[in-house]
Amino acid sequence: MNDAFVFDIGDFAKFGLLRIVAGQGLELGVVWYYTGGGAAGGVHVNYLLPGNHLGASMQACDGVLWTAFNAAFNGGPRTVAALQATNMLPAGTPYFAHLVPGGQRNAWLNAAVAAMQGVRVVFLDPDNGIHLNPGGNLLPGNVYVTEIEAFWNAGHSLIIYEHQNRWAGCCFEDQVSGKQDAIQAVCGIRPSALRWRRLTTRAFFFVTQERDSPGLQAAIQNLTQFPWAPHFELMP
Repeated sequence: MNDAFVFDIGDFAKFGLLRIVAGQGLELGVVWYYTGGGAAGGVHVNYLLPGNHLGASMQACDGVLWTAFNAAFNGGPRTVAALQATNMLPAGTPYFAHLVPGGQRNAWLNAAVAAMQGVRVVFLDPDNGIHLNPGGNLLPGNVYVTEIEAFWNAGHSLIIYEHQNRWAGCCFEDQVSGKQDAIQAVCGIRPSALRWRRLTTRAFFFVTQERDSPGLQAAIQNLTQFPWAPHFELMP
């Protein structure tokens, strides 16, 4: 998560989804995989402009969320702190926004897991997605599968953000399937995947502890029905 992209359409998708999950009575926590600020801001913010067609559709999905994002976007800097200050998730929702270190990060991970103690569902938000290659270069914006395993073993259900790869020839279905395989290998269950279809394709993986299955399945059903259905779809 990077300050420069706060209030992008992707954040509307994230918070809209999390508000639906919270509506099922599931306590949430958020781990940002925070990487600081950037020189250039995210460009997918036109949905916050008056009269924008996509914005009208987002208002139909969650007018309270759109109004809060619009006020914050026009009222101050784009920061993760400003995003949290919209208070669009239930009171008391824990956020872990410590800067991800560039090197060894066991201490960071341990602190993140500790900060989520007592919540049932943890949202992981790595801008660079799930990292599969144990010998590769792990970026601060990646979540590695062993970190997913750590949250899972702590008893949490997980919702994990995944952005479509940007290299030529990338097949998003193959990307998602590969990440589902990797999650299944460490958690023992195959996650469901919701695709966000607007502007830039993204996925949300649901890795569900048995106790949370009714609530998370109900949330997925709500997100694939009107008024959210034009924007979210359940992937195979």
